Amino acid sequence: MIPGRRPADTRCVFSGLFVEGLLGAHGAAFENADPKRVSNFSLANFLESEVPVVAARYRANLRPVITTSIRPPANVYLERAPLPEPEPLPWPDPVQVTISGMGGAEASERIRPPFGLSWTTSPFDLLIGGANGALVGALVGGTDLLLDAVSQATKSALGGIADIVSAQRPQAEAAEALTLSDLGAADAEATEAAHRATQAAIDQARAAFDKEKRPDHFESGAGFTVAGAVVARALLGRPAQAVALGDTSWWRVENNEPTITLPWWTKPGREGWPICAPLPLLVELAGGQWVGAAALRRFVLTFTMGAAGAEAVIFRSMDAPYAPKTERVMAELRVQGLASHQAVDVVARLRAAKHADPMLGVLAAYLHDSMGDSANIARTAYFFAERHEAVPFDIALLGRFRAWRDPSGLTRIAIPAVSEQEGSRSLPPYMRMATPQIEAVVGGAFPWMRQGWMRLDPAGRDGLYLPGMSELGAHLAPAPFTTLDAASGSELARILFGGD
Repeated sequence: MIPGRRPADTRCVFSGLFVEGLLGAHGAAFENADPKRVSNFSLANFLESEVPVVAARYRANLRPVITTSIRPPANVYLERAPLPEPEPLPWPDPVQVTISGMGGAEASERIRPPFGLSWTTSPFDLLIGGANGALVGALVGGTDLLLDAVSQATKSALGGIADIVSAQRPQAEAAEALTLSDLGAADAEATEAAHRATQAAIDQARAAFDKEKRPDHFESGAGFTVAGAVVARALLGRPAQAVALGDTSWWRVENNEPTITLPWWTKPGREGWPICAPLPLLVELAGGQWVGAAALRRFVLTFTMGAAGAEAVIFRSMDAPYAPKTERVMAELRVQGLASHQAVDVVARLRAAKHADPMLGVLAAYLHDSMGDSANIARTAYFFAERHEAVPFDIALLGRFRAWRDPSGLTRIAIPAVSEQEGSRSLPPYMRMATPQIEAVVGGAFPWMRQGWMRLDPAGRDGLYLPGMSELGAHLAPAPFTTLDAASGSELARILFGGD
């Protein structure tokens, strides 16, 4: 809030621009379409670009992160530009704006704060505002990206920022006000400290991945391991079983019944290795929690557990077991989350790697979804299908593709064709190629990521998932990847496998 000389002159940077954008007072808030209109995405782009510019005039650091999943055509707020177009309201003169109102020659002309309160920004308030520019807390509990847990390492590193702020404040209750210049300097130092702490925490998370012990292949063609927890059992349904390798935390996926062959196994019995088709994987841990994703051909899956649940889930290809790009993205996700304003950068980095780890394809799809970009969700699914790989469940869910169960028991989807003109305009042209219609097999039977559970319909979706699953979302741990409590995990096992 920017205080003016009169109450009527006081402006809130975010909501002031928000309302003016809805009224059609800013051309930048409109889509590039005919007729000109304001949609949720054009308004979000306008606010994310304009709020920092206005705030900077007052030496403030405001960087909003906006996510929305409302899809066309229900996402239009203003159908067309009004005539005449309204004029934006003037902003208070930055030279004349002060924050504290604690006295001075012109104190009588300043806005008085409510009784018992002060305009002065406290060190705690400034800490949150300063860190806001560098740390992104994106939500997983709702439908949009991505993570509401900033790591304890980052929080600890930020502990000294209050001291930086305190050094900028008057040591006594003097008549001189705390100025915007003081706040700006403290905010810049706090932001830089937060950035350094975040990078240190990311490096620490990446180093932790290197210390994990895991196999680089399984003779059966699929398997998994859990770092930071003990596995009690794993369920994959009738076609397969998970077998522990000695007293290690490594589990191999094997044929469960000699009579079961195609589409999962080429021949009866164990000589039918390797596995040919994906299977849903649900793992019960010794502590009672459940985690899960899918068993995929030629991939070793690692669940990394933390206090909040599954903090990282990485598929490493048996053909290329080293995954530095995956570990980098997972470390960023673990420390600071990913949000829609990062979508273009992250999707570009994932472009060449998302098939080396299907989970990166899932992250790309959620980032596309945060921009309302259904066309690039379809493109992401297409490239899995074109490579004869299973399309991760979350991508099928976000894409709203038609799904059905084929006679062999596999879940299949129809991925629609996408033209060059379709897709987010914020992505570069090389990421908007035309793709034809294609069919694909789905990997898994439930969301791999926590936020996907919020997309499930109570009645289920014919061919893709069963009724009753959406209710389990209320029992998820706060980690970004699916982690269920004991009762909900057992219920999911009953729904999927009949209580195996």
